[in-house]
Amino acid sequence: MTTQRSYSKFEREIMDSFRHKLDLAESTEDVKKEFVLAVEHLLRKVFADELACMAEDIFLDAGAEPWYHFSPRLDKLERLQVERQSSDLSSIIERLAFKASKRYRHLGKNPEKTEAKIFPKPRQQ
Repeated sequence: MTTQRSYSKFEREIMDSFRHKLDLAESTEDVKKEFVLAVEHLLRKVFADELACMAEDIFLDAGAEPWYHFSPRLDKLERLQVERQSSDLSSIIERLAFKASKRYRHLGKNPEKTEAKIFPKPRQQ
């Protein structure tokens, strides 16, 4: 019988901050950045120094489930594959990605409105 590990403690540690940062995101790029940072943080907690993860290894895919993917380099690492199969790590990352993809799609619906918030036009007098 295999041991099932759970990382829900780490999820709870980062989820409130992640939600808050998503709420403050003003562009789809902000959403992608916050998702990548959250997953990097999670992977650092799970693997400590055993896994060299970079921002270029994590991608938000707001168009289709599971809402994210890893680079081929990271995806091939046996330690990560084992953890994804024998723990709730994939489910946690999917939940983060789902929340980020919802915000991404919301901000992507009306980019002019988002641009107006970031770069307001001066008032005409």
